[in-house]
Amino acid sequence: MTDIIASAERKRGSGVKMVYDLLRDEILDLVLPPGSPIDEVQLAE
Repeated sequence: MTDIIASAERKRGSGVKMVYDLLRDEILDLVLPPGSPIDEVQLAE
């Protein structure tokens, strides 16, 4: 049970890296067009 809880916890700042990597990949793959607005609420989910 403690393994499940420990794996669910994230390191502080890991969410920032995840969002950065996701946005970077989407921009480079032209999924997210340059200059397009980013919905911060959707991003937070």
